[in-house]
Amino acid sequence: MMRTAIVGTLAVLALPLLSACGRIEPVQDGVPPHPTSVENEDAVLSVEPGAVGACEGQRVAARIAWKVKDPAVQSVLVQVRGDDGGRKVFASGAAQGEAETGQWVAGGTRFHLVDADSRRDLAAFEVAGLACLGPTDGAME
Repeated sequence: MMRTAIVGTLAVLALPLLSACGRIEPVQDGVPPHPTSVENEDAVLSVEPGAVGACEGQRVAARIAWKVKDPAVQSVLVQVRGDDGGRKVFASGAAQGEAETGQWVAGGTRFHLVDADSRRDLAAFEVAGLACLGPTDGAME
């Protein structure tokens, strides 16, 4: 009888611990958690969302934010890598700032934070492309 009580008590105490083992970060708006920023000794560069579905033609608007740690850097350029591999200036500003893109960011879009004076790369972030799940079959409706 005593042994049954001990086993039962241990099972009740272990249940919350076991349930936490398989916990997965919540999916919001169908997008699982994904890194949205990169930080190094020079700067922090954030892109939200940090991942986009890789379905044909899927594009989103994103918020780009940056903060340069080096006090010698007074102004920056935010460049985006084009389809041809070259970079184009998307935004420019002070050592700390943010900008909104249009509805053109896709998986594989790469942003570069560059010191406007020296043209030195400070940070870069590539938006991840998530698997395309395709249309739903209506089974969950």
